Amino acid sequence: MSRTTLSVACVFLLSTLGACEKNESKPAPDVRLRVFTQAGEITNEKVKQRFIEQSPYPFTVSSEIGPNDFLRFVAPDSVIFGLNGVRLAVVQTGTQHLLYGPLAPQDPNLSTEVRALLKYTSPVVPLPPATGYGFLTKNVWVGYGDRSTMRMPLLHYRIRQSFGGGSYNDLAGATFNEFNEAAIRTIRPGDTLAVQESSITVPVR
Repeated sequence: MSRTTLSVACVFLLSTLGACEKNESKPAPDVRLRVFTQAGEITNEKVKQRFIEQSPYPFTVSSEIGPNDFLRFVAPDSVIFGLNGVRLAVVQTGTQHLLYGPLAPQDPNLSTEVRALLKYTSPVVPLPPATGYGFLTKNVWVGYGDRSTMRMPLLHYRIRQSFGGGSYNDLAGATFNEFNEAAIRTIRPGDTLAVQESSITVPVR
């Protein structure tokens, strides 16, 4: 039996990048694809491509920017992405901007696995088991720039978890974050991890 889950980290991306009409051509992005098992990194390009082609969430990186792909600072420490209307809190260090979403409940079985892949996360607030959620936390995005344009690292991932007897689970999605290399050391026997690192550059209004 198999089960497929799209990570909550990708939902906002689907509603912005995936749904908008593309109209401004950009140079082809640099893309780095890596696939790992507990035994180490897979270097066979055909094997890597086949694995991501089977992902329930596409590992697509567009070289175009749509009309709704922009950041708008509504305060020195607050920004809105596109037409979504959700305010993201901004913590700036030099040219780096960490964007924090609102505190939201997370599925522990999903979020714990995905959090391990991310370089930037926020603290968790535990919730009682009766709530059906594991904890509250904030989604974190990262961007680099001078507030005229912002380069946002885009991380696609697929975790195929094997439970033996032909049973497996897929966690797949994408988010504006960077890969935490320490996650490579936590891959369990039978599991496969794919991460694709790229970025998009969005205008700031």
